[in-house]
Amino acid sequence: MTANEFGDYFRSLRRSKGYKTQKSLAHASGISQATISRIEDGIQIPLGKTMAIFAELFDVNLSKLLPNFERSVDSSSNEDFGDYLRSLRNTKGFTPTEIAHSAGLSQPFISQLESGQRNPAPETLRKLSNVLNVSYIGLMIKAGHLTEAEVLECRREAGIID
Repeated sequence: MTANEFGDYFRSLRRSKGYKTQKSLAHASGISQATISRIEDGIQIPLGKTMAIFAELFDVNLSKLLPNFERSVDSSSNEDFGDYLRSLRNTKGFTPTEIAHSAGLSQPFISQLESGQRNPAPETLRKLSNVLNVSYIGLMIKAGHLTEAEVLECRREAGIID
């Protein structure tokens, strides 16, 4: 499934569950209307906690929402990650200075990540995942270092899933 196909599926599911507008879903979920728009436009795939929130609101098993897609990393992935990081930081109640200090990074570096000027290294993602209390693997996927398909393949090889 491509990101565009997932966006169409997500839009259809939203409407079938009674959320006529993106704004109504944003209000119910606490996820920004801009994020919902990016999902439906095939620009962004929701991960982790966001996906779980939608699964609960839509009253579907999380596996129904998990797309089977190949993520293409392009020049917009830095900006996507930056938007995601900013949203996550705001949701967790951190200022750029606070997250920088807690992660042992500089505030200008955090600003560069959020503006899409820099792509984070895996070591940086580890620090951010610890501070923000989010999945390291989720951040690795969002930053374009891994695809969901690669993670699933590793889990299969390790015998964690069928």
